[in-house]
Amino acid sequence: MEDLNYDTIHGYRNSHRTLKEGHPFERLNDHEYLRSIGAAAVSEEDGKLHPTAAGMLMFGNEYDIVRHFPEYFLDYREEMDSAIRWTDRLQSSSGEWSLLNVIGL
Repeated sequence: MEDLNYDTIHGYRNSHRTLKEGHPFERLNDHEYLRSIGAAAVSEEDGKLHPTAAGMLMFGNEYDIVRHFPEYFLDYREEMDSAIRWTDRLQSSSGEWSLLNVIGL
């Protein structure tokens, strides 16, 4: 569970809380919440809570994601003008955008 970024998790939880005010998951602690949304599961091997693949991709730090998924590469391109190839571009390996993962919080 230490491979997950808890700032990103809390940002996601805040977004969820805003969209679904009063949802029962609001009362859960972080680990219970992650289990409830499928981002963590108890391993049959050791009985401990571990991130799922979805949990790593959503809430992992880029360097930890790459350790689990060596081919991981996120490429964000902002296209504001069709005459320009892209107006902004960020890549997960560039180091320019911390916490760049699937949700991009």
